[in-house]
Amino acid sequence: MTDRMQIGFKLALDFLGIPISVENYREICNIALVAKRKYGLPIIPSRVEFNPESGQAYSPISHGDSKNVSWNLYDDLIEMVIGSEDNLEGWTFDEGITKKLEALKADIRERGLGELLREAANVKNNKA
Repeated sequence: MTDRMQIGFKLALDFLGIPISVENYREICNIALVAKRKYGLPIIPSRVEFNPESGQAYSPISHGDSKNVSWNLYDDLIEMVIGSEDNLEGWTFDEGITKKLEALKADIRERGLGELLREAANVKNNKA
């Protein structure tokens, strides 16, 4: 794994105790949206949106061109799974990010991801 955003996102998911796998894609999308919109965490490697019909977050596929392939959070997860054995020693968050992650983790435990997601869906002007 060489993408700094993927590394940061992997470290954040590890911190939150969320297993990184494609089977957890929906939960990871939901956490990513909440992290960005409610906590201002700049840790998401791909765009995430909220679908009001399903009440869930999703990562739309970017439109590729001849120089850039289409990409979304699912692709990032695959990269993180493949690179899961990479040495991430030395990579850390600053104190501000760590405090926000601690608050997010506590709120998920105390209030539940569903409630946080509903609140994040109503946050305007801070798209993930």
